[in-house]
Amino acid sequence: MTPYIVVFMISIGLFALSDRVKYTQRKPIVFISVMALCLLAGMRAVGVGTDTRVYLMPVYEAAKRSHSIGEYLNSSFHAFTWTTDYVKDMEPLFPLLVLIVTKITGSLYCVQTILELCVILPLYVAVRKDKNTSLGMAMFVFCMAFYNPSMNMMRQSIAMSLGVLGFEYWKNAEKKNAFICVIIAFLFHTSSLLILLIYLLYDYIVKGTTLSITGTMLVREMKLLEC
Repeated sequence: MTPYIVVFMISIGLFALSDRVKYTQRKPIVFISVMALCLLAGMRAVGVGTDTRVYLMPVYEAAKRSHSIGEYLNSSFHAFTWTTDYVKDMEPLFPLLVLIVTKITGSLYCVQTILELCVILPLYVAVRKDKNTSLGMAMFVFCMAFYNPSMNMMRQSIAMSLGVLGFEYWKNAEKKNAFICVIIAFLFHTSSLLILLIYLLYDYIVKGTTLSITGTMLVREMKLLEC
């Protein structure tokens, strides 16, 4: 528990400090803050986070011993049930990311560090885009409420982090970037497709935009990606 408290205090303090320094001085402070949280998650024991044993370890081991993409995708493992799961049954970006980092580094610690970076980095960018939100306070909330779950529900956490960033793009009328975030999030976890509903409800409740029951509005927004 002590390492978590120490790292949280240092990171949150540095995040708060980054709001009060010159832009040229901000990058090294933020880098240290982000990497401290990522390394803390990366160097955790295998028993920390239920999903670490459930699917991260099996996928990592499959990536280490596989000699081809086909062999990797057809690797099987057992989760909580008696059924057999396959790497190919997962959303594609998670096993792809694990495979790339594993083949480059060969280290589970590096894999866990990069996965946590994929959670924190989109959140940081989202908060920076929102000029009315204190970075220190935002990261305080993340560390206190969502940091530990992010080491458990890894795929979901990455997807939701991208969803938060997409929402920030959506609010700023950058719809194409918002859809890109949702698509990437969907490729980490399919449940993130529900994020689109939140975006549309935001338009309806906050901006007063009329929602079409037939979904024509969603179709119109999707067409923006073709522009």
